[in-house]
Amino acid sequence: MKLSEIKLKNLKPLTRQYKIYDGQGLYVIVTPQGRKYFRYDYKFQGKRKTISLGVYPAVSLKQARTKLIKIKYLIGKGIDPATQRLRLRNESSDCFEVIAREWFRIKQKTWTDKHARTVIRRLEIFVFPFIGNIPVKKYPHLTCLRS
Repeated sequence: MKLSEIKLKNLKPLTRQYKIYDGQGLYVIVTPQGRKYFRYDYKFQGKRKTISLGVYPAVSLKQARTKLIKIKYLIGKGIDPATQRLRLRNESSDCFEVIAREWFRIKQKTWTDKHARTVIRRLEIFVFPFIGNIPVKKYPHLTCLRS
């Protein structure tokens, strides 16, 4: 029997962690603290692996099912979704926004609180939406931000 948003919302914590299955290999782990984690177990190159699909309610049941479809697609193409996720995470660490936030964290110690709020707010509104995801490698003249 498949889960619904209402059933998922009403899952109560027990003294021990437990699993509730949705179907197609997707399940929810409910912890004694009441947290609900979406997980998927799969086999890749003969090894059993588990991948996280998010935490409820930040990730809805519908979103978890959509992520599961994408993961199954990758497995079907011979790509390990956990390795793919790690590779993408490493690539995104060289994006302009990540490096600019690192720069901001260092520089804000020398600024007033008001100036720091102004700088980060302007970056978030006027810069990150447009060039935040661009890898710095594409623009060598921006690598000076790293030093």
